[in-house]
Amino acid sequence: MRAAYPTMFYSQSWYEGEDFAQVPANAFLDTRWGRPLAPPKFESSPHLRGQALPPAVMVIAWMLRAPLHDTWSRYLWCSDVDAKGQRIYVGGVCAENGWKIEIHRHLALTERWGVCTWN
Repeated sequence: MRAAYPTMFYSQSWYEGEDFAQVPANAFLDTRWGRPLAPPKFESSPHLRGQALPPAVMVIAWMLRAPLHDTWSRYLWCSDVDAKGQRIYVGGVCAENGWKIEIHRHLALTERWGVCTWN
């Protein structure tokens, strides 16, 4: 999708080697019903309470299909994770060169994260 719509993506490349970014074009169809996905609805769900999340490629396909939809002004969790297990989320941003798709990964807090203190 990025190659087909290069001006629609925010300038970033961290995900180019990730498995979730290698999904074939036929994944744009919702295989559960064999038809294109219906327009999305936004639901605030900071804890992901076990919902079935869509793959990033499906969210991005809808962003390209209906770029002015209100949902894209928010960040949306996806079912994908990167090679380190970090959850992927996507959203739209109004950049200086127009509206762009952003693809990010959520850095989950683990024992590796902390703060410095001096006593």
